[in-house]
Amino acid sequence: MKSVPKLRLFAIFAVLIAFSLAGCSDGAGGGDNGPDAVITVSLGGGVNMTMNRINAGSFHMGDPSGGDMSWARPQYSVTLTKEFYMGIHQVTQEQWTAVMTGSDNNPNPSYFTSDAESGEVQIKRPVESITWFDAIEFCNRLSERAGLEKVYTITGITRTGGATGQIIAATVTAEWSKNGFRLPFEAEWEYACRAGTTTDWSFGTANIDNFVWYYGISNSRTHQVGKKTANAWGLFDTHGNVWEWCWDWYDDYDDPPVAKTDPRGPASGTNRVIRGGSWSDSAEDTRSADRIGNVPGSRGRSVGFRVVR
Repeated sequence: MKSVPKLRLFAIFAVLIAFSLAGCSDGAGGGDNGPDAVITVSLGGGVNMTMNRINAGSFHMGDPSGGDMSWARPQYSVTLTKEFYMGIHQVTQEQWTAVMTGSDNNPNPSYFTSDAESGEVQIKRPVESITWFDAIEFCNRLSERAGLEKVYTITGITRTGGATGQIIAATVTAEWSKNGFRLPFEAEWEYACRAGTTTDWSFGTANIDNFVWYYGISNSRTHQVGKKTANAWGLFDTHGNVWEWCWDWYDDYDDPPVAKTDPRGPASGTNRVIRGGSWSDSAEDTRSADRIGNVPGSRGRSVGFRVVR
């Protein structure tokens, strides 16, 4: 592109780290980013989701002056005033199934459901072939199962194949005061991906093959999450493997640039932002600033997501 039976799992949701997930909310906080501040959510059946804290801060978003990504310029200053927690991995097929089995959605809509590479676990590959609406519904169901407030309200749903299909159209509204899971805002995504760096990739000039699943080395498929080296804030696969849905509508950056605080994107649009590049893209397409728009009802074997709270 850049072109299980129906069990109620509420009782088995738990937070495994020393404080309650329900008590952990977006808000100003101190301490270190990343692996020194971790929460782990149990989804049942031995399936967990780990999230690292990302502290408030400021950075320059987009491609620097003189760069070759006209769609990610001009670069501008962004300030994020609230900390948030971000999944250290792209949502996996086993995580998707643990949350969505028993719902109206396909338990695993992924294209890559077999033929994992030697030494990799099939169900730990990222879930893909999901629409933006599917990702929104996953966030709501995850919040519901964890006893948190749902961020999104979804109405007017149209599914493929009737009541059991994926969501290809809907009306989605958000209440940002709610404490549940959600998709990252585009600015949050790039801030977390960069992890304090200003270079094209978060790993600077190190060997890209150690950090990124891109077309040149992917063997034309996704790979188990976490096989490449994490960035400085403990996040894996922010470059490559699968593109990641963000909340924002896609639009050009302001020219001349305008500094922004806690941006959430345009109020409306046609396409939603996806970030990070994928197994099917060139190495250049996995850079921290790279961005494209995708129709929210579309599905592709190179598009997945990760969640924040």
